[in-house]
Amino acid sequence: MKIAFIEPEYKHEGYTCNQKFLDAYTDKKKHAGLYNNANLGLLTLAAQVPTDWEIQYIHTPIEKIDYNEQFDIVALGGMTRQANEIYRIIDKFKTQGVYTVMGGIHATVCHEEAASHAHTVIVGEGEDSFPRFLEDFSSGAPKSCYGPSNEIDLMSSPLPRYDLITGDFQNYPVQTTRGCPRNCKFCAATRIYGKSYRHKTSEQVVQEIQMINSVRRNPFILFVDDNMFIHKAFSRELLQKLIPLDIRFQALSDISIGEDQELLELMYKAGCKELFIGLESPTSHDIAYVQHNGWKANQTKHYSQLIRNIQDHGIRIYGSFILGFDNHTQDHIARIKEFVWENKILGQFSILTPFPGTEFYDEFKQKGRLREDKSWYHYNLYDCVIHHPNFSARELEDAIIEIFEFTFSDENYARVVRRQIEGVKNMEYKKKRV
Repeated sequence: MKIAFIEPEYKHEGYTCNQKFLDAYTDKKKHAGLYNNANLGLLTLAAQVPTDWEIQYIHTPIEKIDYNEQFDIVALGGMTRQANEIYRIIDKFKTQGVYTVMGGIHATVCHEEAASHAHTVIVGEGEDSFPRFLEDFSSGAPKSCYGPSNEIDLMSSPLPRYDLITGDFQNYPVQTTRGCPRNCKFCAATRIYGKSYRHKTSEQVVQEIQMINSVRRNPFILFVDDNMFIHKAFSRELLQKLIPLDIRFQALSDISIGEDQELLELMYKAGCKELFIGLESPTSHDIAYVQHNGWKANQTKHYSQLIRNIQDHGIRIYGSFILGFDNHTQDHIARIKEFVWENKILGQFSILTPFPGTEFYDEFKQKGRLREDKSWYHYNLYDCVIHHPNFSARELEDAIIEIFEFTFSDENYARVVRRQIEGVKNMEYKKKRV
């Protein structure tokens, strides 16, 4: 048997805001290459394929698909912005008699749509259901849809097949936890993975990083957990195990990490260079709209202090902000730029995008506020897919580019770098005094 796991390219239709962003920033070293990492979900499923099968991993942003190659199965997965490209690839393989499988976030939240293209759809976490599919396929009776029979125990999750990677990636993904209790309205993580917080063992994570080290010298590790450091005891144990590995990494966290000085010190020692933090907005009113329990809104008054705490530990902040809440006007654009400048941070700035599977999507669809002229290609965070009361679509798209240009200007970037150097010096001074 021969199976191909294919990561689809992030394509666009026309000269969209997303393409302007790609043109402006992907050639700058100071901005991380967009989507330049392997698909961890596919590599994890690949680890469950029988050892006597032939496996190929194809990352289409840097590799071409050879449609003349004879595969028994092609398996694809991805996010909403990749969905149409996934369908195009699947449809082409189907005409050649190849069996097609689709999984990932979009297939999970839009499984009926996915099933109109793929022979089999994997819904939710695949570690449990994909082996069942492979067994059924081998016996000649694959089902059209598979879902997990239970919540996945990450401590039994297989070691991803990093050895299948042939391209040279900027980042190498590792996942240590799943589940997030924050349940933000714009995010599908809680619906897909649940609110309960699950984690791998620290030994598993170390083994994964060691495998990455075997395929790439001095890799930059991207921890893709939605909110990595919620379980403080496990976080401390894991960071202690990472220190001897001498790695560099970025992780995702909420702003409360800035309250824990001990954890921040461990993160610095373990090689944390940057934290991606969902700040969403500098104002509590916006965030109150994002989350029902008010936890994030209550944090806004502490943002600047917590950011300083993190920066004092030599860790750069990459904040995530959303533009396009109903109350937003031109004044909010100025406020975000002011916040970035005052706090010496970088960031990802996105237009409010109601992704399927989120509470926002249900709300905007019910109110008829989703633009019907936009396909899944445009659900990329930089193209406007909503009707806004105060901005036209072009105005929101231009505002995003304006904020990016300001944030990644040479002047602001230099301030960010100087602030990080100050933090590193502070940490090295502390080490000398111990």
